[in-house]
Amino acid sequence: MTSHPILFQSTMVRAIPNTKDQTRRIVKPQPHASIPAWLIDTHEMALECPYGQPGDELWVKETFMPMPHLNAKAFYRASDPLVGGKWTPSIFMPRELSRITLSITAVRVERLDAITAPDAIAEGIQPITFQDETFWENYLFKSHRPDHYLKAFSSPIDSYRSLWNSIHLKPKPVYGRAEKAGGRRPIIGYISHPWNLTDFERAYPKAVINNHRGPIPQTWRGYQLTIIPNPYVWVISFQPV
Repeated sequence: MTSHPILFQSTMVRAIPNTKDQTRRIVKPQPHASIPAWLIDTHEMALECPYGQPGDELWVKETFMPMPHLNAKAFYRASDPLVGGKWTPSIFMPRELSRITLSITAVRVERLDAITAPDAIAEGIQPITFQDETFWENYLFKSHRPDHYLKAFSSPIDSYRSLWNSIHLKPKPVYGRAEKAGGRRPIIGYISHPWNLTDFERAYPKAVINNHRGPIPQTWRGYQLTIIPNPYVWVISFQPV
């Protein structure tokens, strides 16, 4: 058995004890688009999930605030959102401050849009009840207004789509190798993994030009922009230890 770190947003950390027992992570590098997911998932491609296999453990990295001078080792944004002070991003959490450990129960590969409604709910999306009807959170709509259900979805899949795009639609920097040991890694490009290309075009209409040969990504902040819609993802099922 091996143990691997995994990052979760605070909203997903709160969902783990309740409904969340799945997570989807981008396969890197992406297989060629012409290869069907079932072929990858039969291990013919010899891909190895970087998060582990069934029986391995995941220790959760979440946004936190070290408090070494108190009896508590740290505060956690997921459970202590009103605590004043400077929060530390989850990527910097050390193993000794992690409070959640998960046991992997299954791993598979599929296209992002192959998700089913039960799987979307298993991803931990938030239900909203209004007048005995259940809606699902719109993660692209930030509001604490009591009528925020008007922007919610009736479909769990649409809710998860908004969650995915809230994380992966905005282009992220791609870093090259540092020129010397300990040096800063230079940005060599940007990459986006939206649910589909239409979602990206709607959010950033000036970043894509359509012509007779199809959509052509433009530069982003002066660097090459790569858009990979509907990517292959690792589907990792787990249960709390």
